[in-house]
Amino acid sequence: MKKIFIPFIVLTASLFVSCGKQDIQPEEQHLRLNLTINNEASTRARKADWEAGDVVNVFFRIEDTSPIPYLKLTYDGTDWEPTWTAGHEAEIAGTTGGKLIAVYSPVSCYVESMKWWGVFSGYAQLSHINGGIYCLVAEKVDYTVSDGALTATMNMVSLYDTWVNFVIKDIDPATVDNWTFACNHVLKASFCGVKNSFAKLTSAGGYGDAVPGFAYKGEVMFGGPVNAIGKASDYTFTVVNNNGTPSDTSDDVAYQATFTGRTLHAMDQIVLPDISTWPTL
Repeated sequence: MKKIFIPFIVLTASLFVSCGKQDIQPEEQHLRLNLTINNEASTRARKADWEAGDVVNVFFRIEDTSPIPYLKLTYDGTDWEPTWTAGHEAEIAGTTGGKLIAVYSPVSCYVESMKWWGVFSGYAQLSHINGGIYCLVAEKVDYTVSDGALTATMNMVSLYDTWVNFVIKDIDPATVDNWTFACNHVLKASFCGVKNSFAKLTSAGGYGDAVPGFAYKGEVMFGGPVNAIGKASDYTFTVVNNNGTPSDTSDDVAYQATFTGRTLHAMDQIVLPDISTWPTL
C-alpha cells in the first residue's frame, strides 16, 4: 500500500488594473493528490508490490471525445508521479468529488476513444490489453476534493477471480509476439475498456482458444479465467511459434503437453516446464 501526497500546480487568473487596461496575472494554487493505492498482493498471480515503471490510469469521466481525459500515475519506486491530460486537472480541481475508476496492466498501453464501436460508444479503450493479459481495477471509487486536495482510496483487484497466470521461462521475451498459447480449461478473455466508473472485461473467445502472451520481468506469461478451479483435471496446452511469419504457417512449430490430475486455485501463478522439453506436433 502506498499513500502519496503530490503537489500539483493549477494556474488561475487574477485581474489587475493598471494604466487603464486589464492584465491577467497567474496565481499559483496547489491541488494535492492524497491517494492510497492498494495492490491485492495476496493474489499469487498478481504483483507482490508496486515496482518502478508501473502505471495506473485513473478516469473520472468518459465521453465521446478525443483525447479521453484521464490521470496517468507512474510509479518511480517511491512515489506516484502524475500526468494529466490537458485541462482535466483544473476541471477536477473545480469539483467537490465524484466517482473514479483506476486500471493497471503489466503491459504498456495507450488510451483511446471507442466512440466508433457502436454498442461500446462512450468507452475508453486501453489498447494492447487483450486476451491473455490480466488487469487490476478499482471500480466506482469515491473521491473528494477539499481544501486543495484530491483524496481517494483505490483497492486494485482482478475482474476475474478465477484468473490463473502461466509462465514459460525459456521463451525469449523479445520474440513473444511470435507465440500463441492455448489450454483446454483457459478462457480467452479480453479487456473491453472503461465507461465512467466501471470496467468491462468480456469473453473474446472460448475455452481452448489461443491467446497472446506478454513479456514481464524477463519471462513470458499468459493466462485467463480457468473453469476447473479447485478440482483435479487434465490440462492440455498447445503453444505455437510462427517464427515471425504469422501469415505463413508452413514454418510454424507447435508444441503440446498434457498434465494430468492437476488442481489449480484461483490467482495461482504456474511455472510450466521449459518449452524445449515439450513434444512437437
